[in-house]
Amino acid sequence: MDTSSPYPLTTVSRPHPPQTEEGPEFLPEEIRQAEVFLQQMKRWQAGAATARKCAPRLLRVMRTQGWPALADLDDEARSKLEAEIFRNTGGARSWVKCLPGWIEDLRLYDRVRARKGAEPGSDGRERCPEHPSRYRVSCVICAMAVPV
Repeated sequence: MDTSSPYPLTTVSRPHPPQTEEGPEFLPEEIRQAEVFLQQMKRWQAGAATARKCAPRLLRVMRTQGWPALADLDDEARSKLEAEIFRNTGGARSWVKCLPGWIEDLRLYDRVRARKGAEPGSDGRERCPEHPSRYRVSCVICAMAVPV
């Protein structure tokens, strides 16, 4: 090979890495399930374009954080997934712009799922014996009844 460079190029042939043909990261059905999940959340529903953009990200983060596949989640687990996505929404002005970051911040499934023996929906706090719909620590009714 002729070159005008003061330092002639050497013709060392480097083998190219083998081109393996891998399948898609997720099956089309998995992507579709993630899109539907994002569009049917209770607290806020993503539009079609946002769901299409965020579905692979959701599946990737769920896999990394040890969450079961969407097809394997029951209603309670789906609610936990949604609550986990929207756990830090304070001050957000555009949920469409924030959603990818919220998805990326998904916690480990082992930390989110209910502990063995815990009451469904319980977060471990003790209920007020007089007013079971309230927690003992923040029972305003009991606090107001206590003489000062």
